Amino acid sequence: MRFTVDRKKMAGICRNLMRIVPDTSPIADLTGILIEADENTGNLNLTANNQEIAIQYDCTARIEAGGKMVLNARLLSDMMPLLAGEHVLFDVQNGGIAHIQSESANFYVSCLPGTHYPKPEVPAPENTVQISGIGKLAKQTVFAAKKPDSTANIYSNVKLLVFPTEIHMIATDTVRLALARHKQISAGNMTLLIPISALSVLAGVAGDEPMQAGMSQNSLVFKGDGFVFTSRTMQGAYMDVNEILKSIQPQYDALVPARDLWRDIDSVGVMADGITPIHLILREDGISLSWQGESAKFHTVADAVVYRPTPEAGFHYKVNSFLQALRYMEGNIRLSIDRSGMLLLKSEDQCYLFSPVRPRKAVVAKQQGGKKKDKKNKTANAA
Repeated sequence: MRFTVDRKKMAGICRNLMRIVPDTSPIADLTGILIEADENTGNLNLTANNQEIAIQYDCTARIEAGGKMVLNARLLSDMMPLLAGEHVLFDVQNGGIAHIQSESANFYVSCLPGTHYPKPEVPAPENTVQISGIGKLAKQTVFAAKKPDSTANIYSNVKLLVFPTEIHMIATDTVRLALARHKQISAGNMTLLIPISALSVLAGVAGDEPMQAGMSQNSLVFKGDGFVFTSRTMQGAYMDVNEILKSIQPQYDALVPARDLWRDIDSVGVMADGITPIHLILREDGISLSWQGESAKFHTVADAVVYRPTPEAGFHYKVNSFLQALRYMEGNIRLSIDRSGMLLLKSEDQCYLFSPVRPRKAVVAKQQGGKKKDKKNKTANAA
Protein backbone atom coordinates (compact mmCIF):
# COMPACT_ATOMS: atom_id res chain seq x y z
CA MET A 1 0.00 0.00 0.00
CA ARG A 2 1.52 3.28 -1.11
CA PHE A 3 -0.11 6.66 -1.74
CA THR A 4 0.54 10.41 -1.60
CA VAL A 5 -2.13 12.84 -0.40
CA ASP A 6 -2.50 16.58 0.27
CA ARG A 7 -1.23 17.11 3.81
CA LYS A 8 -3.63 19.93 4.84
CA LYS A 9 -6.62 18.04 3.50
CA MET A 10 -5.52 14.91 5.34
CA ALA A 11 -5.04 16.92 8.55
CA GLY A 12 -8.57 18.34 8.35
CA ILE A 13 -10.11 14.93 7.72
CA CYS A 14 -8.21 13.30 10.58
CA ARG A 15 -9.20 16.12 12.93
CA ASN A 16 -12.89 15.57 12.14
CA LEU A 17 -12.68 11.78 12.39
CA MET A 18 -10.91 12.09 15.72
CA ARG A 19 -14.09 13.65 17.17
CA ILE A 20 -15.76 10.25 17.49
CA VAL A 21 -12.90 7.77 17.95
CA PRO A 22 -12.91 6.26 21.47
CA ASP A 23 -9.67 6.32 23.46
CA THR A 24 -10.16 2.70 24.44
CA SER A 25 -12.29 -0.10 23.05
CA PRO A 26 -12.46 -3.91 23.35
CA ILE A 27 -12.23 -3.83 19.56
CA ALA A 28 -8.70 -2.56 18.92
CA ASP A 29 -9.48 -1.39 15.38
CA LEU A 30 -12.06 1.12 16.65
CA THR A 31 -9.36 3.22 18.32
CA GLY A 32 -7.97 3.92 14.86
CA ILE A 33 -8.92 5.30 11.46
CA LEU A 34 -9.53 2.85 8.66
CA ILE A 35 -7.69 3.96 5.50
CA GLU A 36 -8.52 2.27 2.17
CA ALA A 37 -6.78 3.09 -1.10
CA ASP A 38 -7.94 2.03 -4.57
CA GLU A 39 -5.28 2.37 -7.28
CA ASN A 40 -7.89 1.87 -10.05
CA THR A 41 -10.02 4.89 -9.11
CA GLY A 42 -7.44 7.01 -7.28
CA ASN A 43 -9.91 7.18 -4.41
CA LEU A 44 -8.87 7.30 -0.76
CA ASN A 45 -11.52 6.38 1.82
CA LEU A 46 -11.12 7.13 5.55
CA THR A 47 -13.55 5.86 8.20
CA ALA A 48 -14.12 6.35 11.92
CA ASN A 49 -16.80 4.47 13.85
CA ASN A 50 -17.78 4.30 17.53
CA GLN A 51 -20.79 2.04 16.89
CA GLU A 52 -23.17 4.95 17.53
CA ILE A 53 -21.80 7.46 15.03
CA ALA A 54 -19.80 6.83 11.87
CA ILE A 55 -18.06 9.23 9.49
CA GLN A 56 -16.63 8.33 6.10
CA TYR A 57 -14.54 10.63 3.94
CA ASP A 58 -13.62 10.26 0.27
CA CYS A 59 -10.77 12.19 -1.29
CA THR A 60 -8.44 11.86 -4.26
CA ALA A 61 -4.82 10.79 -3.91
CA ARG A 62 -1.93 9.60 -6.04
CA ILE A 63 -2.17 5.87 -5.35
CA GLU A 64 0.69 3.65 -6.51
CA ALA A 65 -0.45 0.51 -4.67
CA GLY A 66 -3.85 -0.07 -3.13
CA GLY A 67 -4.73 -1.72 0.16
CA LYS A 68 -6.05 -0.90 3.60
CA MET A 69 -4.80 -0.36 7.14
CA VAL A 70 -5.84 1.05 10.52
CA LEU A 71 -3.69 3.76 12.09
CA ASN A 72 -4.06 5.08 15.64
CA ALA A 73 -6.43 8.02 15.35
CA ARG A 74 -4.91 10.30 17.98
CA LEU A 75 -1.38 9.74 16.76
CA LEU A 76 -2.33 10.43 13.15
CA SER A 77 -4.45 13.49 14.02
CA ASP A 78 -1.65 15.02 16.10
CA MET A 79 1.03 14.20 13.55
CA MET A 80 -0.46 15.76 10.39
CA PRO A 81 -0.34 19.46 11.44
CA LEU A 82 3.28 19.07 12.60
CA LEU A 83 4.60 17.81 9.27
CA ALA A 84 6.08 20.15 6.67
CA GLY A 85 5.41 20.25 2.93
CA GLU A 86 2.27 20.18 0.80
CA HIS A 87 2.02 16.41 0.50
CA VAL A 88 2.55 13.39 2.70
CA LEU A 89 3.54 9.89 1.60
CA PHE A 90 2.17 6.73 3.23
CA ASP A 91 4.01 3.50 2.48
CA VAL A 92 3.10 0.21 4.17
CA GLN A 93 5.40 -2.75 3.81
CA ASN A 94 5.07 -6.27 5.18
CA GLY A 95 5.24 -6.48 8.96
CA GLY A 96 2.56 -3.92 9.84
CA ILE A 97 4.76 -0.81 9.78
CA ALA A 98 3.61 2.37 8.02
CA HIS A 99 6.29 4.73 6.76
CA ILE A 100 4.95 8.31 6.81
CA GLN A 101 7.09 10.91 5.04
CA SER A 102 6.74 14.63 4.36
CA GLU A 103 9.78 16.49 3.00
CA SER A 104 12.65 15.63 5.38
CA ALA A 105 10.46 14.15 8.13
CA ASN A 106 10.16 10.37 8.40
CA PHE A 107 8.01 8.41 10.83
CA TYR A 108 7.58 4.66 11.23
CA VAL A 109 4.30 3.76 12.91
CA SER A 110 2.77 0.36 13.63
CA CYS A 111 -0.59 -0.29 12.00
CA LEU A 112 -3.29 -2.95 11.88
CA PRO A 113 -4.29 -4.68 8.62
CA GLY A 114 -7.91 -3.45 8.81
CA THR A 115 -9.36 -6.86 7.99
CA HIS A 116 -11.37 -6.89 11.25
CA TYR A 117 -12.50 -3.27 11.21
CA PRO A 118 -16.32 -3.09 11.64
CA LYS A 119 -16.93 -0.76 8.72
CA PRO A 120 -20.56 0.43 8.84
CA GLU A 121 -22.91 0.18 5.91
CA VAL A 122 -24.35 3.51 4.85
CA PRO A 123 -28.17 3.28 4.75
CA ALA A 124 -29.93 4.57 1.66
CA PRO A 125 -32.68 7.02 2.69
CA GLU A 126 -35.82 6.99 0.55
CA ASN A 127 -36.09 10.78 0.71
CA THR A 128 -33.54 13.50 1.37
CA VAL A 129 -33.72 17.26 1.82
CA GLN A 130 -31.06 19.93 1.69
CA ILE A 131 -30.15 21.63 4.97
CA SER A 132 -27.59 24.25 5.97
CA GLY A 133 -26.70 26.36 8.98
CA ILE A 134 -26.42 23.35 11.30
CA GLY A 135 -23.39 24.73 13.14
CA LYS A 136 -25.11 28.01 13.96
CA LEU A 137 -28.39 26.36 14.94
CA ALA A 138 -26.61 23.91 17.25
CA LYS A 139 -24.87 26.73 19.13
CA GLN A 140 -28.19 28.49 19.62
CA THR A 141 -30.13 25.50 20.94
CA VAL A 142 -28.19 22.45 22.14
CA PHE A 143 -27.51 23.88 25.62
CA ALA A 144 -31.23 23.56 26.42
CA ALA A 145 -31.42 19.82 25.67
CA LYS A 146 -31.38 17.23 28.42
CA LYS A 147 -27.89 15.92 29.04
CA PRO A 148 -27.53 12.22 28.11
CA ASP A 149 -27.44 9.69 30.93
CA SER A 150 -27.68 5.93 31.30
CA THR A 151 -31.39 5.94 30.40
CA ALA A 152 -32.69 6.77 26.95
CA ASN A 153 -34.56 10.07 26.92
CA ILE A 154 -36.31 11.66 23.98
CA TYR A 155 -35.19 15.10 25.19
CA SER A 156 -31.52 14.19 24.85
CA ASN A 157 -32.25 14.84 21.17
CA VAL A 158 -32.90 18.02 19.24
CA LYS A 159 -35.81 18.20 16.84
CA LEU A 160 -35.02 19.41 13.33
CA LEU A 161 -37.97 20.58 11.24
CA VAL A 162 -37.26 21.20 7.55
CA PHE A 163 -39.65 23.40 5.56
CA PRO A 164 -39.38 24.67 1.96
CA THR A 165 -38.11 28.12 3.00
CA GLU A 166 -36.52 27.58 6.43
CA ILE A 167 -35.48 25.03 9.01
CA HIS A 168 -36.19 25.03 12.76
CA MET A 169 -34.13 23.42 15.49
CA ILE A 170 -35.73 22.80 18.89
CA ALA A 171 -34.16 21.66 22.16
CA THR A 172 -35.69 21.26 25.61
CA ASP A 173 -35.06 19.57 28.93
CA THR A 174 -38.74 20.22 29.87
CA VAL A 175 -37.65 23.08 32.16
CA ARG A 176 -36.36 25.40 29.45
CA LEU A 177 -36.84 25.51 25.72
CA ALA A 178 -34.81 26.86 22.80
CA LEU A 179 -35.98 27.37 19.23
CA ALA A 180 -33.87 28.77 16.39
CA ARG A 181 -34.66 29.33 12.72
CA HIS A 182 -32.47 29.43 9.63
CA LYS A 183 -33.72 30.64 6.27
CA GLN A 184 -32.94 28.43 3.28
CA ILE A 185 -34.51 26.94 0.17
CA SER A 186 -35.27 23.22 0.41
CA ALA A 187 -37.34 20.98 -1.82
CA GLY A 188 -39.54 19.22 0.69
CA ASN A 189 -40.44 18.78 4.35
CA MET A 190 -38.85 16.50 6.92
CA THR A 191 -38.68 15.98 10.69
CA LEU A 192 -35.57 14.47 12.29
CA LEU A 193 -34.55 13.71 15.88
CA ILE A 194 -30.79 14.13 16.30
CA PRO A 195 -28.99 12.95 19.49
CA ILE A 196 -27.12 15.91 20.96
CA SER A 197 -23.92 13.84 21.08
CA ALA A 198 -24.20 13.34 17.31
CA LEU A 199 -25.24 16.95 16.67
CA SER A 200 -22.17 18.40 18.36
CA VAL A 201 -19.95 16.25 16.12
CA LEU A 202 -21.97 16.98 12.98
CA ALA A 203 -21.82 20.72 13.67
CA GLY A 204 -18.04 20.53 13.97
CA VAL A 205 -17.68 18.49 10.78
CA ALA A 206 -20.17 20.29 8.52
CA GLY A 207 -20.31 23.77 10.02
CA ASP A 208 -22.96 25.80 8.21
CA GLU A 209 -22.27 24.31 4.78
CA PRO A 210 -25.15 22.74 2.80
CA MET A 211 -25.66 18.97 2.90
CA GLN A 212 -28.31 16.37 2.18
CA ALA A 213 -30.19 14.87 5.13
CA GLY A 214 -32.40 11.80 5.31
CA MET A 215 -33.47 8.91 7.49
CA SER A 216 -33.55 5.16 6.95
CA GLN A 217 -35.32 3.17 9.68
CA ASN A 218 -33.39 4.05 12.88
CA SER A 219 -30.44 5.73 11.16
CA LEU A 220 -29.81 9.35 10.20
CA VAL A 221 -27.73 10.03 7.10
CA PHE A 222 -26.06 13.36 6.26
CA LYS A 223 -24.04 13.76 3.06
CA GLY A 224 -21.79 16.77 2.67
CA ASP A 225 -18.80 17.78 0.61
CA GLY A 226 -16.71 14.60 0.52
CA PHE A 227 -18.17 12.97 3.63
CA VAL A 228 -21.05 10.83 4.85
CA PHE A 229 -22.18 11.06 8.48
CA THR A 230 -24.46 8.43 10.00
CA SER A 231 -25.96 8.18 13.46
CA ARG A 232 -28.62 6.28 15.31
CA THR A 233 -31.86 8.08 16.07
CA MET A 234 -34.74 7.56 18.46
CA GLN A 235 -38.43 7.12 17.86
CA GLY A 236 -40.90 8.81 20.16
CA ALA A 237 -43.24 11.70 20.79
CA TYR A 238 -41.53 15.07 21.23
CA MET A 239 -43.45 17.84 22.96
CA ASP A 240 -45.57 20.13 20.76
CA VAL A 241 -43.55 23.33 21.02
CA ASN A 242 -46.11 25.47 19.23
CA GLU A 243 -48.77 24.50 21.77
CA ILE A 244 -46.39 25.26 24.63
CA LEU A 245 -45.62 28.73 23.26
CA LYS A 246 -49.30 29.43 22.61
CA SER A 247 -50.09 28.59 26.24
CA ILE A 248 -47.83 31.42 27.48
CA GLN A 249 -49.95 34.53 28.07
CA PRO A 250 -47.54 37.44 28.74
CA GLN A 251 -48.65 39.94 31.37
CA TYR A 252 -45.42 41.95 31.54
CA ASP A 253 -43.07 42.83 28.68
CA ALA A 254 -40.23 45.03 27.50
CA LEU A 255 -38.06 45.67 24.43
CA VAL A 256 -34.31 45.66 25.04
CA PRO A 257 -31.12 45.50 22.91
CA ALA A 258 -29.73 41.98 23.22
CA ARG A 259 -26.11 43.13 23.60
CA ASP A 260 -26.97 45.57 26.42
CA LEU A 261 -28.84 42.92 28.41
CA TRP A 262 -26.04 40.41 27.75
CA ARG A 263 -23.42 42.87 29.01
CA ASP A 264 -25.26 43.53 32.26
CA ILE A 265 -26.02 39.88 33.01
CA ASP A 266 -22.50 38.84 32.01
CA SER A 267 -21.27 41.16 34.77
CA VAL A 268 -23.26 39.03 37.20
CA GLY A 269 -21.91 35.86 35.57
CA VAL A 270 -18.39 36.82 36.63
CA MET A 271 -19.46 36.61 40.29
CA ALA A 272 -22.23 34.02 40.04
CA ASP A 273 -21.81 30.84 42.06
CA GLY A 274 -24.18 28.74 39.94
CA ILE A 275 -26.71 28.59 42.79
CA THR A 276 -27.86 32.12 43.58
CA PRO A 277 -30.36 33.34 40.94
CA ILE A 278 -30.66 36.81 39.47
CA HIS A 279 -33.60 38.98 40.56
CA LEU A 280 -35.38 40.67 37.65
CA ILE A 281 -37.98 43.44 37.87
CA LEU A 282 -39.50 45.27 34.89
CA ARG A 283 -39.78 48.91 35.97
CA GLU A 284 -40.86 52.00 34.09
CA ASP A 285 -37.24 53.22 33.93
CA GLY A 286 -35.80 49.90 32.66
CA ILE A 287 -34.99 46.34 33.70
CA SER A 288 -33.74 46.06 37.27
CA LEU A 289 -31.19 43.25 37.71
CA SER A 290 -29.95 42.31 41.18
CA TRP A 291 -27.76 39.51 42.48
CA GLN A 292 -26.53 38.91 46.02
CA GLY A 293 -24.20 36.12 47.02
CA GLU A 294 -22.47 35.34 50.29
CA SER A 295 -19.68 37.88 49.81
CA ALA A 296 -20.67 39.99 46.80
CA LYS A 297 -23.67 41.74 45.34
CA PHE A 298 -24.59 43.48 42.11
CA HIS A 299 -27.35 45.79 40.91
CA THR A 300 -27.99 47.68 37.68
CA VAL A 301 -30.89 48.96 35.63
CA ALA A 302 -30.65 48.00 31.96
CA ASP A 303 -31.98 50.50 29.43
CA ALA A 304 -35.20 49.16 27.94
CA VAL A 305 -38.61 50.19 26.73
CA VAL A 306 -40.90 48.67 29.35
CA TYR A 307 -44.48 48.34 28.13
CA ARG A 308 -45.96 46.55 31.14
CA PRO A 309 -43.98 46.55 34.42
CA THR A 310 -43.92 43.56 36.76
CA PRO A 311 -44.97 43.73 40.40
CA GLU A 312 -42.20 45.11 42.62
CA ALA A 313 -41.44 41.59 43.89
CA GLY A 314 -40.28 40.61 40.39
CA PHE A 315 -39.01 37.11 39.58
CA HIS A 316 -35.83 35.09 40.01
CA TYR A 317 -34.01 33.18 37.24
CA LYS A 318 -30.86 31.13 36.83
CA VAL A 319 -27.99 33.30 35.61
CA ASN A 320 -26.76 30.63 33.19
CA SER A 321 -30.20 30.37 31.55
CA PHE A 322 -29.94 34.04 30.60
CA LEU A 323 -26.31 33.89 29.52
CA GLN A 324 -26.75 30.82 27.31
CA ALA A 325 -29.82 32.27 25.64
CA LEU A 326 -28.41 35.76 25.08
CA ARG A 327 -24.98 34.65 23.86
CA TYR A 328 -26.06 34.38 20.22
CA MET A 329 -28.98 36.84 20.12
CA GLU A 330 -28.71 40.05 18.12
CA GLY A 331 -30.70 43.24 17.68
CA ASN A 332 -33.70 44.14 19.83
CA ILE A 333 -35.37 41.33 21.72
CA ARG A 334 -38.79 41.07 23.28
CA LEU A 335 -38.75 40.03 26.92
CA SER A 336 -42.16 38.75 28.05
CA ILE A 337 -43.27 37.23 31.37
CA ASP A 338 -46.55 35.59 32.34
CA ARG A 339 -48.17 35.71 35.77
CA SER A 340 -46.33 32.60 36.97
CA GLY A 341 -42.95 34.02 35.93
CA MET A 342 -42.40 31.98 32.75
CA LEU A 343 -40.00 34.13 30.73
CA LEU A 344 -39.91 34.36 26.95
CA LEU A 345 -37.02 35.92 25.00
CA LYS A 346 -37.77 36.45 21.31
CA SER A 347 -35.82 37.85 18.38
CA GLU A 348 -36.48 37.49 14.67
CA ASP A 349 -34.94 34.00 14.43
CA GLN A 350 -34.70 32.79 18.03
CA CYS A 351 -37.02 32.04 20.92
CA TYR A 352 -36.15 30.94 24.46
CA LEU A 353 -38.49 29.98 27.27
CA PHE A 354 -37.44 29.25 30.84
CA SER A 355 -39.13 29.04 34.21
CA PRO A 356 -38.49 31.08 37.36
CA VAL A 357 -36.71 29.68 40.41
CA ARG A 358 -36.95 30.37 44.10
CA PRO A 359 -34.49 32.82 45.64
CA ARG A 360 -31.63 31.23 47.53
CA LYS A 361 -32.74 30.52 51.10
CA ALA A 362 -29.49 31.60 52.73
CA VAL A 363 -29.67 35.00 51.06
CA VAL A 364 -33.36 35.41 51.90
CA ALA A 365 -32.70 34.53 55.54
CA LYS A 366 -29.82 36.99 55.66
CA GLN A 367 -31.98 39.73 54.15
CA GLN A 368 -34.84 39.00 56.57
CA GLY A 369 -32.43 38.90 59.49
CA GLY A 370 -31.12 42.30 58.48
CA LYS A 371 -34.64 43.71 58.38
CA LYS A 372 -35.45 42.32 61.85
CA LYS A 373 -32.23 43.75 63.21
CA ASP A 374 -33.00 47.17 61.74
CA LYS A 375 -36.47 47.04 63.27
CA LYS A 376 -35.00 46.12 66.67
CA ASN A 377 -32.50 48.97 66.47
CA LYS A 378 -35.25 51.43 65.57
CA THR A 379 -37.29 50.24 68.57
CA ALA A 380 -34.27 50.61 70.85
CA ASN A 381 -33.56 54.11 69.52
CA ALA A 382 -37.17 55.11 70.02
CA ALA A 383 -37.00 53.93 73.62
